[in-house]
Amino acid sequence: GATGSTGPSGAGATGPTGPTGPAGGGGNPSARSVFAAVDTPTASALTNKTHPSLGFPISSGVPYKFRYDIPWRVGLGSTGLRIGLTFPATISCSISACVPVAADGTARVLVGGIASSGKVITGTSSPSLNDNDCIIEGAIYCSGSGMLNVIYSNEVSAATGVVIKAGANGIIWAFA
Repeated sequence: GATGSTGPSGAGATGPTGPTGPAGGGGNPSARSVFAAVDTPTASALTNKTHPSLGFPISSGVPYKFRYDIPWRVGLGSTGLRIGLTFPATISCSISACVPVAADGTARVLVGGIASSGKVITGTSSPSLNDNDCIIEGAIYCSGSGMLNVIYSNEVSAATGVVIKAGANGIIWAFA
């Protein structure tokens, strides 16, 4: 049959309006990430290589916080990792790197500061041939735009090179 007519609206008060939430998007900080999908070997010499997957574009006058987690391996336990960063001119930076070495106790991790572009921290050995992890983290405020890049090489000239393993990753937060 036919649909009946609509009945009258019920009486009742409207409830109070809740608080307005923050605006979406455009807020601080903003995050970006990078990821290495394949192993990246070095040559056997001491020449620094720029990792092809672990770079971030950065802008002048913007403060950043970042962290890299970098798994690596070597062919000889007596070969260590040299790891560092390149970046544009800075207003200020506070960067440290932790590299494991073949030692026991508190001496197992070498911690060093990176105070300028191109500086590397040198581990003098490797705790194992595989599954080592390096961490680089810090804050940077640049007076020029450019790239923040991971650089690495062997600690000594050796028949086999250091390999940055697939799974290496980084994250950066911009505060502007």
